[in-house]
Amino acid sequence: MFVTLYVVKNLGIRCQCSHLSCSRNKLRKGYSTSIVQRRQNQLVHTFVTRVLMQQEQQHQQEGHSSENKETHSKVEEASVGTSMSSHIEVKPEKDWQTVVKATEQHLEEKLLEAKTAEKQAQEAEEHEALHAPSSGKERAMALKMEAEQLRLQAERARLEAEKAQLEAEKIRFALEKEKWEKTKQQSTKETLTPNSDLSNSNSNGNAAVGTSSPPPVAPGSGYFVGPMNPFAKLNIPRIAENDVKVLRESVFGFDTFYVTHLDRSPLGDRVIFHGNLRTDSAKAVRLLNEALEKKELASRIRLFLMEDPLDNYRPVFIALPKQNEALTTNRTFEGIASVFLGVLGTITTFGYGVGVFGLTPLFLDKLKAGNTDEVYQTLPISLGAIAVVLLHEMGHRIVASMKNIKLGFPLTVPSLQIGSYGTITPLKDFPKNRSDFFDVAVAGPLVGVVTSVTLFVVGLSLSQQGLDSQSIPDGFPQVPSLLFRASMLVGSLAKIIAPYLDLSHSTVAVHPLAVIGYTGLLINALNLLPIGRLDGGRLVQCIFGRSTASRVGGITLLLQGLGAVLGNSPLLLFWGIFVILFQREMDLPCEDELTEPDSKRSALGLVLLFVMLFTLIPFPDALGNFTGQY
Repeated sequence: MFVTLYVVKNLGIRCQCSHLSCSRNKLRKGYSTSIVQRRQNQLVHTFVTRVLMQQEQQHQQEGHSSENKETHSKVEEASVGTSMSSHIEVKPEKDWQTVVKATEQHLEEKLLEAKTAEKQAQEAEEHEALHAPSSGKERAMALKMEAEQLRLQAERARLEAEKAQLEAEKIRFALEKEKWEKTKQQSTKETLTPNSDLSNSNSNGNAAVGTSSPPPVAPGSGYFVGPMNPFAKLNIPRIAENDVKVLRESVFGFDTFYVTHLDRSPLGDRVIFHGNLRTDSAKAVRLLNEALEKKELASRIRLFLMEDPLDNYRPVFIALPKQNEALTTNRTFEGIASVFLGVLGTITTFGYGVGVFGLTPLFLDKLKAGNTDEVYQTLPISLGAIAVVLLHEMGHRIVASMKNIKLGFPLTVPSLQIGSYGTITPLKDFPKNRSDFFDVAVAGPLVGVVTSVTLFVVGLSLSQQGLDSQSIPDGFPQVPSLLFRASMLVGSLAKIIAPYLDLSHSTVAVHPLAVIGYTGLLINALNLLPIGRLDGGRLVQCIFGRSTASRVGGITLLLQGLGAVLGNSPLLLFWGIFVILFQREMDLPCEDELTEPDSKRSALGLVLLFVMLFTLIPFPDALGNFTGQY
């Protein structure tokens, strides 16, 4: 406005070079007469813009002081910033959806315009590099100015596209706000309206009785009650709207996780934040937890970083109220169940120790003669099997205490075949990441497998005493030779360490430590099956993720069922039924489900899974039996 511009006719019409296909010949642009005048234009435009912005801020401050808070909040919720300060009024839902679609279409047009301007700018720069040396300073300057102008057009189109995207997001937020206000109004009317059923029942002269008001709720607790919620009487905890606003505007950010939109569950007990992860997952979770602490939300809200299977497994953050974590089973009932199952498992394990000696003729003859003192010979096997299970459980609990992960009471699973299937170790807290969860899950079977293999090897080495003597030593049970053919791992160790064992007979006398080691291997192998909340299922979940673990668990259940039926194995059959009823579901998620364990942890987990396979797969000459019952 302050600087006179004119069109340079000799520039931008036709290039004087010899390139016939030059795109320069198709351009007709206006340029400023000099770079000095162009800089003056920019300075004047910047000064005028600042003055207008200051006047607008003063005007807004004066307007804010005159308006009351209610009017200001309505205007702030309904207004959407557009070019030239346009205003969007509150509309019905269908109209809102139309505006959203129109805004998204405008966004696509602006992105296409930005790409076109970017391409033109690139062509102009190539033309400048090609023709500037031979066309003189004036023409080179014009080419450079043309390229810069196209760059500015591309940047302007990109900014307009981002602005259109923000408009669409603000419209969605206004729509969600409008729905929430309607639900809140209906909830208020429902709590204040008398119950028609009670009024009708008391119409014979009695006064109408209104519905009792809901129990008092602390401000900001976010309990969702109202006619739209079929579970309103349960007082399901819900994240308050103010907390959702703080999460989106102050907790999430450009350097951690940029939120594009959010979804709420039908019960309002969780909020899913969709967007783009701007850094690695471990750093993002750490920074967001620190932001929760600063905003004093850590005591009310817990964030989970997970993959969304409905959106190409893109990362999403799920916010849950911590009040949900109080909805757990009764600790007293769990304690009683743990003690009862522990006593029952101890009884079945002592019965298993007596059954091991069932094929020893001398032991049976003494029992028939009334000599009950022989039962004491079975105690080492029973106590050894209990010790292996306890070591397995202690491995879980020691590592869990180191990782600050709470565990529930251990629940023993009795078994008539091997005394017990081990114990169930329920999680009572969410692990921070998959590495911590892996450490807790792998500790139990790692201790159990190492202990069992050691006892089995030592027992096989000491079994030679029974072969050297003419009679079977006291305390040496006779076990079926099929036991060494029912497991590839057990049979291989027997071939290497005790080749002197004569497996051609139906039974063979071994040291009690060998029986304890075999029992421990079998118990740990069954718990290492990659199914649901078993130790093996937890390892696969930590190494490969929840979706892969779910598929692997289904395949494993199918194979276990086939092995139980074809191999005529009651042990696998009963264990499979128990797992299907109580353990086939996935375990609790970690706060960070995206960060994978390191390669050392993954290798250790795969080794234990191979140990499980070699323990349960029979030797080639005994494919008919998977468990070696005796």
